[in-house]
Amino acid sequence: MHIDRLLVVAGPSGSGKSHLIQKLRAGELPRVAEALHLGETGSWRTLLVREVPQLDGERLGTAMFHYDLLRPWRPRRTPRFGEDETLGAVLAAATPCAVTVVTLWASPEVLLQRIVERRALFVSSLIAGRPWNSEVLRPAPSGKSTAGPAPKPKRSLRKAFAIVQELRRLRAKARLFGRPEEVLALYDRWLEHCAAHEPAHEPGGCEHWLFDTASPEARLIPLSDWPAVSGRGRP
Repeated sequence: MHIDRLLVVAGPSGSGKSHLIQKLRAGELPRVAEALHLGETGSWRTLLVREVPQLDGERLGTAMFHYDLLRPWRPRRTPRFGEDETLGAVLAAATPCAVTVVTLWASPEVLLQRIVERRALFVSSLIAGRPWNSEVLRPAPSGKSTAGPAPKPKRSLRKAFAIVQELRRLRAKARLFGRPEEVLALYDRWLEHCAAHEPAHEPGGCEHWLFDTASPEARLIPLSDWPAVSGRGRP
């Protein structure tokens, strides 16, 4: 796989990755696109983690990679982003000077509120019998019909197991977001991982920005402002 130009949109579940990608591709954030030197964004491909194994040998051109920082996270375990083979494959597919990383910041309080709302939406969708998307936890498009033959027993068991697993994941995420220091530590580990793989002080090297998703202003924040953004000091 080769990617001519890569934008990594990273953040914890609920930080707004899908929303930012949609707005960029729709041309609704021209100032952000200009600051990131993205050019025309309408033709950029949205690259999801589950698609990566199927793209061996392909040339993607321009791609926005949707990456959840909770992929390598487990309760009571330090996340190791270097062990995520999918992340490594995507970064290796693009030359460093063609990579831009945007890390979406949302405070632990905001993340907790969003994940609680997402869980409520998920449960209400199940109760109402509406179709649901297990990855983004939103109801499927209203035009999609749910009519059809009764599910086979094995299929019903698989669906029930998927629902239980999803509820467990949502509960674990809510517990994490209820512990602010662990959330900040997760961000710290991610920023350290990215810094270790950036060409040091090379012109045109990998750019890394922060993006405050809880702010009404859609603006990029220099990475050097991380101490102030996280509330642990001045830049």
